[in-house]
Amino acid sequence: MALPRVVCNLGLVVALVAYVAWIRQGTAANPTMSWVEAAIGIGVASILLWLFGVILPTSIAKHAGEGTVYAWSGVLRACYILGKPVRGVARVVDEVVRRLSGHTNKDGAEALEEQLLSVVEDAKGEARSTTPRRK
Repeated sequence: MALPRVVCNLGLVVALVAYVAWIRQGTAANPTMSWVEAAIGIGVASILLWLFGVILPTSIAKHAGEGTVYAWSGVLRACYILGKPVRGVARVVDEVVRRLSGHTNKDGAEALEEQLLSVVEDAKGEARSTTPRRK
């Protein structure tokens, strides 16, 4: 589920920006935040999110995926159960976007078959138009 991850990522960015501002201001009577504090906080948060949100999970999945899933299976199951109401909302939004975009509800095999038939029909049409007629 992406929603908890997005909320946590945003929380990290806001917290780091506030922390950098607090460190740079010290005990100022009128603390204000400038673009410098925001830039430092966002930069540090970006590096931390890249490291702990992309690099580390990818490496763990590549080298220790099965063991990690087994060790965390209880937590994963709990997240699956707790996320069930949100999945319904995601399905509704997905269906609305699919209908608005005009895509049909075909699976991959049907779409591939339709595409292949269209290519064959195009090839037949081109072959007929380029073949010289006999007199």
